[in-house]
Amino acid sequence: MADSIGKKNLRVTQIAEIAGVSASTVSKVINRRSDVSDETRQRIEKILEDIGYERKDVGNRRVAHVIDVVISYIDSCGTLELIRGASRYADELGVDVVMHETKPKGRYELFRRIMKRNPLGVILMLTDMTDEERQLFSDNGIPYVVFDLPKGAGDEYLSVGVDNWTGGLMAGRYLTDMGHRRIGVVTGPNDSEASCARLEGFKMALRAANIEVNDDLIRECDYMPKTAHHAALEMLSLNESPTAIFALNDLMAVGVYQAASERHIIIPDQLSVVGFDDVFPSRFLGPALTTVRQPFDIMMCKAMDLVYGYRDVNYEGVPRDRQRRVILSPELIVRDSVAALSQ
Repeated sequence: MADSIGKKNLRVTQIAEIAGVSASTVSKVINRRSDVSDETRQRIEKILEDIGYERKDVGNRRVAHVIDVVISYIDSCGTLELIRGASRYADELGVDVVMHETKPKGRYELFRRIMKRNPLGVILMLTDMTDEERQLFSDNGIPYVVFDLPKGAGDEYLSVGVDNWTGGLMAGRYLTDMGHRRIGVVTGPNDSEASCARLEGFKMALRAANIEVNDDLIRECDYMPKTAHHAALEMLSLNESPTAIFALNDLMAVGVYQAASERHIIIPDQLSVVGFDDVFPSRFLGPALTTVRQPFDIMMCKAMDLVYGYRDVNYEGVPRDRQRRVILSPELIVRDSVAALSQ
């Protein structure tokens, strides 16, 4: 077999091709992870033995009692709530949390430095990951957890999130129950699974109320107030402007408030607004914002539990949770930004 396979320094991807499995599965065997079937493990171990593979025994390296949290940029109070949750839960677990803010250009080198420290795991508040970055984590046997999965993501990720579809349904149902039929939406990026799920749940609420979905009232934004402000101005300038707007996060709802103010439109008398997240400053807006709450503190606790569940180190008293995706329930928080539509 050695002649057909090649030298002992074959890449993980080449070994995976020979074994007929994914590269991540080979990495799990190399790093002595437990979540591989016995049959597959034996097949890969035989190939490693035949080619004389020199295993870098990651499993025997000293594990730093640290969880790294990597953020693309601190852009919202939702991010701050997650960071606060990480700090609080880390104290309960007796571990340290290290925060990193990084841009895509320098991210791979940051990940390499994190790998050298061999932390318990990494929590990623990023909108994307490259194949090279995922492979780096896999090769080093370090679990990572993501929020806001990319669209079409599969089981390659450990993830924590809220039931975004149900949250969108709640917002849409509340507005239609209040008599609104012409409802605008400012979304997040269309490659965000969270944004797409919220929008689809909202559309389902409209269909359930026998309201036709009007694509002219849906504007793709980027979760930031500036783009939502511009989108809301466009919709409020239409001959038939919306009577309500659903913003897929609270920051964009702030942009909608600004647009309404510039058009001398009174919230909620002339325009109802619903947000998503329930973070600062939603309850302090004038009027206080009705929104769909994400349980950010619980989300971060669950993310850290997933790190422990998939780390091949036994920490007494810490639950070993082997589920790969945790979905938490949203809650509609009714305040003062929605009024019943006069018939």
